[in-house]
Amino acid sequence: MKFELEEISPTEKKINVEIPHEEVEKILSKKYRQLRKRVRIKGFRPGKAPRFMLERFYGPQVTQETVQELLETNIPKILEESKIEPLVELEYDFEEIDFKAQKPLKFSAIAEVRPEITIKDYRGISLKKEAVEVTDEEIEEKLQELRENNAYLENVEDPAPVKEGDFVVVDFDTIIDGVKRDDLSAVDFTLEVGKAQIHADFDSQLLGMKVGETRIIKIQYAPETPNKELAGKEVQFEVTLKEVKQKVLPELDDEFARDLGDFSSLDEIREKIREELLKMKKSRSENLLREQLFNALIERSSFELPRRLVEREMALMVEQFKKELEARGLSLTDIHSSEDALKEQYRPEAERRTRLALILGKIGELEGISGDGTGSGVFTEKVVDKLIEWAEITEVPEGTVEEELKKRAEEKAGAGEKGDEEKLSGNESAELEDTRETEENDKPDETGE
Repeated sequence: MKFELEEISPTEKKINVEIPHEEVEKILSKKYRQLRKRVRIKGFRPGKAPRFMLERFYGPQVTQETVQELLETNIPKILEESKIEPLVELEYDFEEIDFKAQKPLKFSAIAEVRPEITIKDYRGISLKKEAVEVTDEEIEEKLQELRENNAYLENVEDPAPVKEGDFVVVDFDTIIDGVKRDDLSAVDFTLEVGKAQIHADFDSQLLGMKVGETRIIKIQYAPETPNKELAGKEVQFEVTLKEVKQKVLPELDDEFARDLGDFSSLDEIREKIREELLKMKKSRSENLLREQLFNALIERSSFELPRRLVEREMALMVEQFKKELEARGLSLTDIHSSEDALKEQYRPEAERRTRLALILGKIGELEGISGDGTGSGVFTEKVVDKLIEWAEITEVPEGTVEEELKKRAEEKAGAGEKGDEEKLSGNESAELEDTRETEENDKPDETGE
């Protein structure tokens, strides 16, 4: 076996390999001997079938197995001798394989490797950490949220005509293209007028209705509505108003606390809220600190990114997004997108993640922190913890760092460097938001946008 190296780029090396036919033949002969013992071919006694007959029936299979064994035997030797450490699986390109012609096996392999990385002054990076505290006002705000979440509805006697903010109970039949759809109709459906649980136009046409009244409500759905049965169509609803209800908030007292669970007093709930808010704020402060660190590391280094490593990260991000869609009962088609379009949207973030992983891997190597050199898993946390330990940290008021990072992101966006979240703020994310609102309804989401 012989090989030669060719540098394609700082992150890619091409290995041209030639394996003599004699070496190939040794593996081929072994494979056919093993095969002869296992298979039966009509007209020949067990174990006596000639090789040319085995080649006729099993040639492609044996060729594939032979090539695989040759790769498994020779590639590790080549990589070790060349001191090449591939970041991802090798990309192979074979010349025509014709073992019958007794030709050598020739192929090339592209190895993606870590680029040369130089990082300046990664010790002593200046960072700002937001001080955290929980105010009484924040606790009371959360208490009010709990109160709202535990409110209940009661019937209004002799109600006024429906106005925005009322809770109403309706029956409705849904008619599409002149056909009543029982699966999209409802009985005793409760909604809050003005929340657009079904559609904003549905709510506006409920205004002024009285209990016992029936109205025909017509809604023209937009062509981009996720529900394909509704998209671009005029849908008619025959609505009967049955009840108007009002929301009743529980009193904030010890009884309310006991109703919520394992609490004996309202003060216990306040203390629990304080603990949870403090925990959340500390986590957020740590995340903002890390974000500053990552930005600083990226600014202190410059190198070419491994193409396939970025592509792998993009693919992982797309798969994650698809799973999130599936959890909502949607697909990429439903949001008028595709894997290729998403990959391009995710590219900036994928490049950022890849760059950070390689930087952290290099720092770990320089500092003797054990890991795989790609900045993954627990290894990443070890390096990040060390960098934060070495950093010069200044405490600043809450909200300061977040505002600075937001301003930085806006400046980048203005310069045409939009990242993943900004790009997803277009049609796809808008439609996802629509569907998210619909899923929170009591009624099946077929009637919502």
